[in-house]
Amino acid sequence: RARGATEETHARHGEYYAAFLKPKLNGLKGSRQRETAMEIGEEIENLRAGWRWAIDSGRSDIIEKFSESLYRFYEMRGWVAEGEVTFGRAVEGLTRLRQKVEGASRGALELTLAKVMSRQGALCSRLGLSNKAHQLLQRSLAIFRRLEEGGQIAFTLNYLGALARLWGD
Repeated sequence: RARGATEETHARHGEYYAAFLKPKLNGLKGSRQRETAMEIGEEIENLRAGWRWAIDSGRSDIIEKFSESLYRFYEMRGWVAEGEVTFGRAVEGLTRLRQKVEGASRGALELTLAKVMSRQGALCSRLGLSNKAHQLLQRSLAIFRRLEEGGQIAFTLNYLGALARLWGD
């Protein structure tokens, strides 16, 4: 019983912080960037814990809710190295989960995997890990194209274009 209660507590915590973070994206993009980043920063330990729980529990729906705002926060704060590791763990977890999932839920899982992978690729690019960035971005692009995710394709192509420019291509 205690184990079940502990898991339920972790689930509620992860779900709460995913719900806390998801709407912060607009603030991170708009005129309230500083205030929004401070609000997120005050809760970063809880957010890290919720993210880890979501990965360990295979909760791609929670990872999806976290991913975009967490990526923007890491990028804005310049916590690029931590972000790359954080998103890398999610890619590993989602890749393992992908091997077990079939049917209708696989498409949503693949979309989340591709989003997390492309964000890890973008962070790798910022760290100068060009080859790793290129591999991650190419893998995510293939999934986005198959799923016909136009906005995500544009995000990924933007970073691939920056790498091509860097390489003189």
